[in-house]
Amino acid sequence: MKSNWIMVVDDDPVSQLNARNLLEENQMRVSTVSSGQELLAFLTENDPDLILLDILMPEMDGFETYHRLREQEMKLGRRETPVIFLTGENDSTVERRGLTMGASDFVRKPFNRDILLRRIHNTIQNDRTIESLTEEATIDKLTGFLNKASTTGRMTELCRSAAGMLTILDLDSFKLVNDLFGHDMGDRVLRAFADIVRLNTRAGDVLCRIGGDEFLVFCHGATDEQVVSGLAQRLNEQLAARCRDLMGEDFDIPIGVSIGAVPVPEQGGEYEQLFPLADKALYRVKQNGKHGYALYDEALCEENPEEAAEALDRELARMTQIVEERGGGSDNAMWLGQDAFTSVYRYVTRSLRRTGEPAVKILFRLSATDGGNSNSLSEAVERFGDILSKTLSAWDLVLRSRRTRFFVLLPGQSEQSAGDCVERVLAEWREAPCHDSFSVAYVMEELSFRKTGGSAVDPRLKAIPGLSWEAGLDFCGSPDAYRGLLDVFRQAIAKEADKIESFWRGGDLKNYTIKVHALKSSARTIGAQELSERAKELEAAGNAGDTALIGEKTPALLEQYRAFAEKLRPIFDDGGADVRPDIGADKLAEAYSALAECAEMMDYDMAEMALGSLKDYRLPPEDAKRTEDIRAALTDLDWDRIAALSKR
Repeated sequence: MKSNWIMVVDDDPVSQLNARNLLEENQMRVSTVSSGQELLAFLTENDPDLILLDILMPEMDGFETYHRLREQEMKLGRRETPVIFLTGENDSTVERRGLTMGASDFVRKPFNRDILLRRIHNTIQNDRTIESLTEEATIDKLTGFLNKASTTGRMTELCRSAAGMLTILDLDSFKLVNDLFGHDMGDRVLRAFADIVRLNTRAGDVLCRIGGDEFLVFCHGATDEQVVSGLAQRLNEQLAARCRDLMGEDFDIPIGVSIGAVPVPEQGGEYEQLFPLADKALYRVKQNGKHGYALYDEALCEENPEEAAEALDRELARMTQIVEERGGGSDNAMWLGQDAFTSVYRYVTRSLRRTGEPAVKILFRLSATDGGNSNSLSEAVERFGDILSKTLSAWDLVLRSRRTRFFVLLPGQSEQSAGDCVERVLAEWREAPCHDSFSVAYVMEELSFRKTGGSAVDPRLKAIPGLSWEAGLDFCGSPDAYRGLLDVFRQAIAKEADKIESFWRGGDLKNYTIKVHALKSSARTIGAQELSERAKELEAAGNAGDTALIGEKTPALLEQYRAFAEKLRPIFDDGGADVRPDIGADKLAEAYSALAECAEMMDYDMAEMALGSLKDYRLPPEDAKRTEDIRAALTDLDWDRIAALSKR
């Protein structure tokens, strides 16, 4: 099943990461940007299912972004992507404004997990229902009947709620009209037949065209076989006469109408089950000379027991063929598309988290060397894919993420055993005829799911004044997610505090208010309730233009905010001598190259993986500083800065 794709637009990195964690845990695909401008640029080539859009953002707020989004969609001829506004406010005026503009819903920050997920689900389902109804509202232009798209929904409703006769009408020998007299005449015959059907049915009956010469009629209240018998006789007589009028008295094509019918609710109340029964009755008419009718009768229409058993066997074989791996490749790695890989990846990592087993992620990249060209690239990529299939085990997952990229998950393996696996892959590649023209590089990261026993929350967090780890855990969902949010919050303190102070001292009341609003939400999300309340008070002062109160209380806010950097430092800085091995030049170059590509694609997950591949190595001081800057830029989703920093 395809994962719902959610776009998160928020300038607060803590809120972004919190949303990403909660949604990805529930099998959703997530992309994030930090401004309205980035959203509009992203949507020129992408089509997510839903947008979570923060209201208070600098430069372009959520309302202006929404307005420009709808203008862009209209200009590009796109559907309107549903939008849920995000806000830290409890303000009915703001909500009314957003809903009046056309937003689907509101969600308040920090997120209540159940409310967030339920509103996303309801909004996407409603959007798809509206889209479906819009499509189904169309009428078949040739006959004026309901078209095929609208038939299923309408018939499903009728079969569940009304008694009557579900009938399939099929024109016999109609193809000969098109072949001998042309398609224009064929259309005239279809229009004439539609008029004849109208004349011989009642106003309450529902008429549908479900194929070129196939029609469906629900006859309300008709449960007697004589109704179908009389309808078949009248339609055949009148159609033959009308065709002679259209094509001349010497018209000799044996055109007519065959009808298969099933009484409702005698044979059931579900359209999807009733339609095949009417179709079986129609088939009997076709077998017995056409131009007539048949009511579904189980004794006459169903196969004999042996045939029924054979049919079930065939259906089982067909379904097995659909869901089984092609080629019976049970000993080979499992290749998956993007959506399937995402779902299986999350399922596997959830399972490993329960068992405490590790896993390893690897990203392989092929690149041309001297002699390599685009003509031979396809052959090289195919050959490398074959090597992965042959070398990896049946439990391993492979995604070809781009033309020359292969993303691999090795469940149950450590980095050491995965390294042996990579060496086998590279050894096979060195034997390939095309290996001289194309090099293979890779980055690798181990995922550790070691069980901690009892609470996984770092006990040092419980001793930090002004921090309620219980409240933070409630908002974040898991100890790992909570720790990740704390790290993002910590890394942003210096930069965000400086911005608040700069806007305050510069008299920029609008952006000052936006920033303390963001601090209010992010502080509450991690459980820093007192800091959140101070930010809330100053946000209200900013909205009221109370510069005196802002001047009086901002210094204390900044002091408390900045103090959290030191409070949280021991949680993330282990200290001691760095005993990690020095990183090789090739591995470092590959990481920078991968980061540059991630910036181009705005791929947060792959950027995290590329940075994670460096954590077990000691970097030269200038590269350690650069990767820290890249990580900070990733926190801000500053893709341009990531691209610039990744160039060597």
